[in-house]
Amino acid sequence: MDSLDLIEFSETLQMLPPPPGSFLDREELIQHVGEFALSQGYVVTIKQSRKDRDVILGCDRGGVYRSRRKTIDEASGENARKRKTGSRLTNCPFECLGKKDDGFWVLTIKNGSHNHEPLKDISEHPSARRFSESEVLLIKEMTEAGLKPRQILKRLRQSNPELLSTPKHVYNIKSRLRQGNPTVKRFKTLRPQTSGVGNSNLPTTSEPSWRQRNPPRVPNLIAGRFVDSQSLASIDVINPASQQVVCQVPLTTPEEFKAAVFAAKRAFSSWRSTPVTTRQRIMFKLQELIRRDIDKLAVNITSEQGKTLKDSYSEVLRGLEVVEHACGMASLQMGEFASNISYGTDSYSIREPLGVCAGICPYNFPAMVPLWMFPIAVTCGNTFILKPCERDPGASVILAELAVEAGLPKGVLNIVHGTHDIMNSICDDDDIKAVSFVGSDTAGAYVFERASASGKRVQVVADYLALGTNMHIPCNLWASILTSTPVIVNKIWMIDYSLQCNRGAKNHAIVMPDASMDTTLNALVATGFGAAGQRCMAISTVVFVGGSNLWASLPSLWSTSHPVRNSCKIRGGGVTGCKEMTLAWHPSEGVADTYLGSRCSRLDWQGLWFRECGVRRCLTTWSGGLIVYLVREDKLVELAKSLIVNAGTESDADLGPVISKQAKERLCRLIQSGIDSGAKLALDGRNIVVPRYELGNFIGPTILSDVRVEMECYKEEIFGPVLLCMEVGADSLEEAINLINRNKYSSGASIFTTSAAAASKFQSEIEAGQVGINVPVAAPLPFFSSNGSKASFSGDLNFSGKAGLHFYTKVKTVTRQWQDFPSSDGVSLGNTESLAFTTSDGSQQIQDA
Repeated sequence: MDSLDLIEFSETLQMLPPPPGSFLDREELIQHVGEFALSQGYVVTIKQSRKDRDVILGCDRGGVYRSRRKTIDEASGENARKRKTGSRLTNCPFECLGKKDDGFWVLTIKNGSHNHEPLKDISEHPSARRFSESEVLLIKEMTEAGLKPRQILKRLRQSNPELLSTPKHVYNIKSRLRQGNPTVKRFKTLRPQTSGVGNSNLPTTSEPSWRQRNPPRVPNLIAGRFVDSQSLASIDVINPASQQVVCQVPLTTPEEFKAAVFAAKRAFSSWRSTPVTTRQRIMFKLQELIRRDIDKLAVNITSEQGKTLKDSYSEVLRGLEVVEHACGMASLQMGEFASNISYGTDSYSIREPLGVCAGICPYNFPAMVPLWMFPIAVTCGNTFILKPCERDPGASVILAELAVEAGLPKGVLNIVHGTHDIMNSICDDDDIKAVSFVGSDTAGAYVFERASASGKRVQVVADYLALGTNMHIPCNLWASILTSTPVIVNKIWMIDYSLQCNRGAKNHAIVMPDASMDTTLNALVATGFGAAGQRCMAISTVVFVGGSNLWASLPSLWSTSHPVRNSCKIRGGGVTGCKEMTLAWHPSEGVADTYLGSRCSRLDWQGLWFRECGVRRCLTTWSGGLIVYLVREDKLVELAKSLIVNAGTESDADLGPVISKQAKERLCRLIQSGIDSGAKLALDGRNIVVPRYELGNFIGPTILSDVRVEMECYKEEIFGPVLLCMEVGADSLEEAINLINRNKYSSGASIFTTSAAAASKFQSEIEAGQVGINVPVAAPLPFFSSNGSKASFSGDLNFSGKAGLHFYTKVKTVTRQWQDFPSSDGVSLGNTESLAFTTSDGSQQIQDA
């Protein structure tokens, strides 16, 4: 049968190949091909696989039949192989290839034809003897309960009488379970949940995929085991670009939370006694494993949070720096020692772990913030309970898997999922000694008050809207939400909540007239719009000082020149975007006054100021007059327009979607409120449509100019790709500093200038914990503390650096003396020496009662 006959034969039987596409991982690709093959009446099998690179799938009837039984061929008189009755091998040419490319698995069809008839009944195929996903979970539970394979099979057949599996198949599953604690998706013997045959139509793009129909549930980590929650209530994790369900987050039950705390408490006594060098070695191994699986982490972050792959890789690397910092804990944890403080007396201090600590994470950095917390905490000797954000928990689970693989003992790190019920439990549990929180300022204030009331050590970094919510609830309902008002969602009792508020971590940048224009504007665009503006250190407000305010109006040149004398008015001459400009030349003063709308600044008539901004010979003499180059478009707008908005998985994307539809609606409302209050919309990104991702939560770069402090868009943190531009008069650095200092919130602030005097004044007078000088994102490296300021931080010990180490440890001061005391038959309260303490001069002081 030639190839043409094969194609015609295949088409007649409607055995179509699976549609090509891209998949998040190898298992999803294999499951997709297998499900589609069953719907067409054939079964696929893995022919060749290099797990981290590619996999070749073929029809299970492929291959050549071989047998030792021979007969005499009557025609030739030679030996010929005899085909065994019932053999299924037909050398079927069907073959498809799955290959990993840029973090995704891409499916291509090499040969989509078959040379056999489709299956009439799937139960006749050996795949019918495989187990479904739910049956594997039951086998796992019954195995742990001590049941034998025949007993397990008997109970499975009570719920599925048509099950064709044998005890041998149960034994094979048990063998795989004994190899560790693999997740269900790693089993290649799973029976697909659907079993249609023949004549099925190809799925349309709107038809949900296998992953969407069966989203995996994110496990808890309790006592070293990844276990599914017993709770039936769960929250869908949505891909912000495609609106597809990535996975489901269970709402951990109170009993499971108590089990996690008990496991951490039980592990603490042995873990604190583990040598610090051993704890360091685990951190060395963890950083090695993170580098190995950085692709997996980055893809997960992008699929759940939406940021571009470039930003996801950067996030993992920033978190990795904290792990590397923890590898030096032996030196970092050293105490202080003073010998001979008095005669025969030494004194020293040591740092000891606190016990069970907990961390509550935001959605905007699902990998970096957990790495801020647990590596330092556990290397100090504490045990840890991590609560990831319910919007993107996958990265935390992957990091926990790597920590267990690195050798972290059972119970040292635990993960629980949920909403504010778990947050309340963390705050109230007496066995938890310290709580680290990164999230919205309203929730941060609540956590700080509730946790500190129970005697806990608390550190809170408030990043507006960073904690994440499942549904939007107005802020005026916050009080009732915190009292656990129940609502019904899909007939399941849940506690819904919203951690949205009216203020947050506002970050400002001051731009001086002497700053380098190209460098500064590139920095502002990168930090204002990168990660869709969902960074705790994103610059959301730019304050232009003096002539620098013209950067929003005078960045590029119009190539036409006009001679003028004394004073005249020049228009754009029909050039699109050119604005009217009035010039007055005063030769005796050597300057020219230029007016643009309501703005005015005095420019050196030789064009010196413009040359520093990258514009050459803007003004020069010509026959007793001036040659003037008029501007055409805002340079800041031009740079922002050049950014590509797309799904984070696309290689050309500069920024991806915001986290949710509610976040997009809120951003649009704030932009419109600014326009209604008098701000000028220099660039509007609200109506952007991304091809192939029309349902995504996309907002393009947006710029508002002439913003004032009383506007709602300024008072509220934007937390999106929106840049606010404000202006102060010439030589008004002090006015700009006062404007920033009057704001209630301040995680960080930056200045762009070439003047050391201006930078020194800014550094001394600005009220911000993290200051940047010609640096847009003033986030320090892990060996320095990350210092929030004013209402952006609660507590006295910050993240990272020495402060982060001090937060997870307590100081014990020891004074010891090795001199001989006179022997006595007992302690006498009349013996003053027994109540004396030694001073530095060696004299004995009597302790005052």
